[in-house]
Amino acid sequence: MIIKLARTGMKGKSKDYLILFSGLICSVSVFYMFLSLSTNRDFITNNSVINSIQLVFWVGTALLSIITFFYILYAHSFLLTLRKREFGTYLLLGIKRKQIKQVAYYETTIIAVSSILIGILSGLVLSYLVSLGITKQLDIELVGFHPISLPAFLVTVVYFSLAFLVTSLWNSRKLSKTPILELVHANVQTEEAPS
Repeated sequence: MIIKLARTGMKGKSKDYLILFSGLICSVSVFYMFLSLSTNRDFITNNSVINSIQLVFWVGTALLSIITFFYILYAHSFLLTLRKREFGTYLLLGIKRKQIKQVAYYETTIIAVSSILIGILSGLVLSYLVSLGITKQLDIELVGFHPISLPAFLVTVVYFSLAFLVTSLWNSRKLSKTPILELVHANVQTEEAPS
């Protein structure tokens, strides 16, 4: 039942989920690209030009991780706000808050796993294209570069898994503290009286 509720909710808000999903894929792929360029030891030690700009890749990774965390937090809070009325209706129908949290967690897990996998695959392609771009722009031959980087893969998976877990727990806590009436009347706007 929980899986069915999650699928129905995701289908109902598919456009919103698609925007979130595409943004996450871009974030994961760029994050992986920066990490693959900055953690590839053979690439850095064999290319003196790259060795001098390695700091740029690390700073880019750090800034992107901060921005991405807040993007994930905002996007999931926004989707929770869109679904408050639906969750309130579920509560009125007798579904327990624990089960509603499971629905939200299941949706987050689907989005997390899918965006991490697709993002890493597109990050591999992006890393390769950026290395070709560096080769052409700087007119040098890059020695030892491999788009597939195990440290970059592991750090990307761990970081995004933790970010999704933290945002899921945050939203779960927020959902559990919201009164039923506020959930049911979440989309209702009061009209101003004419002057």
